[in-house]
Amino acid sequence: MKTANVCCYPAMLHFLAKIACLIFFLLVYCEFLIYYFVLLGCSWPQLSKIDQDFSARPPNDPYRKPLHVMFIADTHLLGSREGHWLDKLRREWQMYRSFQSARFLFEPNVIFFLGDLTDEGKWCSDHEWEKTVRRFNSLFSVPTSTKLYALAGNHDIGFHYDVSDGRLERFEQSFQAPHVRLITIHDDDINFILINSMAFEGDQCRLCARAEKELNEIVNELHRSGLATKPVFLSHFPLYRESDANCSVWRQSSLSQSTRHKERYDVLSREASDNLLKKIKPRLVFTAHTHDFCYTEHTDIKGKVIPEWTVPSFSWRNRDDPSLMLLSITTNNERVSHCRLPRESTVFWSYGIGAFLLIFYILFGGRRPLGCPITSKYSCQCRENVAGGQGDGSSLNQLSSPFGVYVDDNQTIFITDLGNDRIVQRNYDAALGQVVADGNGQGNQRVMRWFRQHDRNQETIIDNIYYTQLAIDNQKKFYASNCDKQEVRRYQLGDS
Repeated sequence: MKTANVCCYPAMLHFLAKIACLIFFLLVYCEFLIYYFVLLGCSWPQLSKIDQDFSARPPNDPYRKPLHVMFIADTHLLGSREGHWLDKLRREWQMYRSFQSARFLFEPNVIFFLGDLTDEGKWCSDHEWEKTVRRFNSLFSVPTSTKLYALAGNHDIGFHYDVSDGRLERFEQSFQAPHVRLITIHDDDINFILINSMAFEGDQCRLCARAEKELNEIVNELHRSGLATKPVFLSHFPLYRESDANCSVWRQSSLSQSTRHKERYDVLSREASDNLLKKIKPRLVFTAHTHDFCYTEHTDIKGKVIPEWTVPSFSWRNRDDPSLMLLSITTNNERVSHCRLPRESTVFWSYGIGAFLLIFYILFGGRRPLGCPITSKYSCQCRENVAGGQGDGSSLNQLSSPFGVYVDDNQTIFITDLGNDRIVQRNYDAALGQVVADGNGQGNQRVMRWFRQHDRNQETIIDNIYYTQLAIDNQKKFYASNCDKQEVRRYQLGDS
């Protein structure tokens, strides 16, 4: 018997469509939905009247919503020098989806990037710098209703000893970020002071002298304006602390918390930190650089506590669990939330589990019929030639207008060979058929009963009937269609 080994295509296509849908859902979940699901666990912190600073001026409109501020740190956009192109693509897609999902869900009024926007800014050429800035603007695009500001980091312009006028100038022009900047949200009378950390080494160099002068001018401007609200202080380098041993329990780091920080490298110097706190008198401090979260407290000369939050890195390149921070603030009240992003390991595990379940479904989700290469619970039926297929003819391997087919329990096939006026018996694995009833080449318009036992003669059951089909029920009554008389009749053996 000749087998075609061709699966039924509708079942195959249905199965492949299901596999494609499962793969598509896995991709959508791991590359889109997971960011929303994780970020939905975070929200803007709600202000409490208990936390109000009664020494500060209350808001002009007590029913006005607080200012919503988002802080992001250490994005480290790769250039041509470090990292593989696939690594760059993967990290930037993660930051793009994280940022756009957070922006969509939280709708911040202001977003601050706390330095190290790029990873290779201190090495790259002007041409590559322009390309990196365009990538940054594309990844972190915001609507006109949202304000975005950036600070310089050591990876953007170099450490203090390595800063050049060219790198400093191009960063200032690209992100409108001078050494010191005062930003006032006029509707809320809330002030932010942003500094270039590399310009506050305190060694009286040309860069530091210029930054000190700009800071003094801004502080004097705040004093002359008579504004009662203290500013929020932003810096890439954290203020001086010996180590992270006293950080909040939120901190998660692969480094030992007792590792001692190096001044002017990991944190600002003690002298520069004290000087900045004394001059600015901030109400809050937000910093970055270490890639880890840390909450610590400083005290001013009057003993008032000044909280500092060090914002973790936003990129999977620097940590498995990146995050951002949210600030709700009014003139006399504030509260901070720490919002984690999806872990890179969680996404990898999701892909791994999804791939395992997909392979399991392909292998064991249904039966695979003989000759079909695909498994499906909608069993794909294989098509075989069990008789004929050799053209119209009267040979034992040919048929002429086959009309009816019957298969018994032994898989023996009986075929009404209408064109040859005969019934052909074909065993399942036989090469040729066998004629079991023959009309000698002419039709007799009758229904006959043939016995498979050769010792019994055939008998005519119905005579004078044209072009009929038969069926038999459990009571051995059979039904015959008569195309000439347009009717179906029921017969009992012995009827005429």
